[in-house]
Amino acid sequence: MEVYIARSGQQIGPFSEQQIQSMLNSGMVTLTDSAWRQGASEWLPLHQILDVCPPPPAQPPAIPAPIRFDDTVARPVTEPLRAGSKARITETKKLSNEEKRKPWPPSKLKIPPKILPSYGGEDTQSDRAPKAADRPIGVGGWLAFFCFILIALNPLLTVFGFFSTHKLIEALRPLDPEAAKTLDSFNSLTGLWSFTLAAFSVLAGILLVRRTRNAMVVAKIFTAAVPITALLTLLAVFGSSSSAELGEGMVQGGVEGLIKSLGFFAIWFTYLCRSKRVKNTYTKEAAGTA
Repeated sequence: MEVYIARSGQQIGPFSEQQIQSMLNSGMVTLTDSAWRQGASEWLPLHQILDVCPPPPAQPPAIPAPIRFDDTVARPVTEPLRAGSKARITETKKLSNEEKRKPWPPSKLKIPPKILPSYGGEDTQSDRAPKAADRPIGVGGWLAFFCFILIALNPLLTVFGFFSTHKLIEALRPLDPEAAKTLDSFNSLTGLWSFTLAAFSVLAGILLVRRTRNAMVVAKIFTAAVPITALLTLLAVFGSSSSAELGEGMVQGGVEGLIKSLGFFAIWFTYLCRSKRVKNTYTKEAAGTA
């Protein structure tokens, strides 16, 4: 009987039964290789062509004995578990004082692995920590500029505006004493409000710089008091007994002051409510440690 063998997509042969047996003994072919002989309708495994028993299936390796660990010595559990029984831990031999003094071999020491540097692609603990630039804190940036406005710029502008108006009134007094008298009384009233607001401004700025607990509440109240004072000034203009021409100029000045104060309130009140620096600086914990 002549047999053809198919291996790696190629057909070899024909071979006799003696040749195939020699090839099987030498390992050149296996019983699972495809083969064909005359009379076969298709390629079949070689063991069917030779009419021999198929090779036994590969057996998995034996299951290793389980290992248990304790505070003394690790040793395998040699007793097999019975069906339906619970695992029974064998007693371990306690170490003597002399054995405890001996150094442990390196294989039994529990040494933590070294922390390797990161070369990109993975986030290390330092990368996940918030950076200082992402968490601004302290009186700096726009917050420092706002404190400068409260402590220095606003009081200076208040004093400058009051004495500039007083100088104009004194220049107008020889020309129109009645108008000068009206402006003088009006300037005294608005000056009282302005100086009170300026003192409140300095107080709010000092509290912000010192980072006290209620500093943010005082600063927000000040920003709201600015347009309220401007509105009261405008209402006082309508209530003053002045001439039509003088009253028109005073109303125009009052409206301009109200618009500026509303812009001041909108900008700085929004900043105090939404700024990350303000939130990080004036939280309860930050204010308590300041």
